[in-house]
Amino acid sequence: MPDPPISRRQLWKETWALAWPMAGANLLMRGGSIVDTAMVGHLGAIPLAGIGIAQIPVFLSAAVERGLGVGGQILVAYHTGANEPDRRLKVARAVLVLSSVVALAVAGLLWFTSPWLCRMMGADDAMLAQSMSYLRVYLLIFLFSGWFSTFTSIFLGAGDPKTPLYVTGVINVIHVGVSYVLIFGRLGFPQMGVAGAAVAIGLSELLGAVALGMIATRRGLWAPGFSGLSWGATRAVWRLGSPTVVERVLVTSMQGFYTRLLTGFGTAAFAAHRIGIEMESISFLPALGFAQAATTTVGQRLGAKDPDGARRAGWVTTQMSCIFMGLLALSFYFFAEQWMRIFTPDPEVIAYGKKFCLVAAAIQIPLAFAMVVSGALRGAGETRWVMTMPLVGGWLLRLPFGYLLGYVWGFGLMGVWWMMMVDWTVRGALLSLKFKYMRFRLADKVNLPPRTAPPEEGRESGE
Repeated sequence: MPDPPISRRQLWKETWALAWPMAGANLLMRGGSIVDTAMVGHLGAIPLAGIGIAQIPVFLSAAVERGLGVGGQILVAYHTGANEPDRRLKVARAVLVLSSVVALAVAGLLWFTSPWLCRMMGADDAMLAQSMSYLRVYLLIFLFSGWFSTFTSIFLGAGDPKTPLYVTGVINVIHVGVSYVLIFGRLGFPQMGVAGAAVAIGLSELLGAVALGMIATRRGLWAPGFSGLSWGATRAVWRLGSPTVVERVLVTSMQGFYTRLLTGFGTAAFAAHRIGIEMESISFLPALGFAQAATTTVGQRLGAKDPDGARRAGWVTTQMSCIFMGLLALSFYFFAEQWMRIFTPDPEVIAYGKKFCLVAAAIQIPLAFAMVVSGALRGAGETRWVMTMPLVGGWLLRLPFGYLLGYVWGFGLMGVWWMMMVDWTVRGALLSLKFKYMRFRLADKVNLPPRTAPPEEGRESGE
């Protein structure tokens, strides 16, 4: 029997209970990077630009892990809503093993290709030296980041965002402390510069993964070892997660070419962009938390056979995100210089950054729609449809028209930046239309037989 329909008030309550810890955890996870950027910014514009260029290979590697994590989150949410803990456990085992294998392969590939990627994005010799100093360390410890991300996805799918929030808070304190000591060479340690920031990431996320793994084992969300590993669950995770992997790779590679457009305007302009992205993450990451909440809520409502509640959950989460991001847009507009001075004292970088803040303020509401409705669609299993959006907004609009506006038609840096607004507006509109009129087919994608029929061997995601 399907669960009774959920009321709007209960939806707001449940969604908020999921969204705020997810948003908080995302802010804390990014908080270490924001603090690292602020500390590296005091080493000079070249280290700041170098670590900014290094983020493209970092985002490419993280895209694979997060994509697989989304597949696991969707299935864990569905089986939680359907009250099927055994199948949920098999999914959790499958996603961790799959993500570990893929993490090692991706780190090995990027070890050899990262110098070329950084050069392609416009890094000169000085920038490249800083970028590779960071990346060589990061890729050695990338597996730890993958474990931490995967365990976080398992908890989110199970409807428990508070545990990752608390663990992230603790490891962030460790991250910031280690970063300060190693970047600047305090307490008798050598000054490692940008490489010290990478060491801090690896140490803190290893500790976080161990803590989440122990808690998940005690709560029956995961079990160590390879016994009971399900090929069916692994295929289901890959089927739902691989489109998100492709989506994130498309987004990150598009951002790489976009970065190449920006580096053409000089080191100070790109440093301002890098600071602006870190600043904007204070709104972007809460929006990601709302998107993750939408994925979990929609997946759980569909597991409980409540498609109307799933659709309403998606819209409720979008409304919450728009309110939050609208308030931050006002702060970007009215306090642009104050935001920039947090990260750098360089007057040229600040001048560029104040212009970026105007664009960032205009982007917030379209960004909220695009991100949160994407999360709702992922929760419904529509990861392939979401995968196409970077092609439309990024590759067909942002990149070619950014080049034309910036370099051919004479609008300069602002023309390149304003194409971000066009990109997110188009994505938000198309995604909203899809979610409004779609039919929910997650049960088919999970590949489960009807509840009343005897299970067929090999047909279900939990076998």
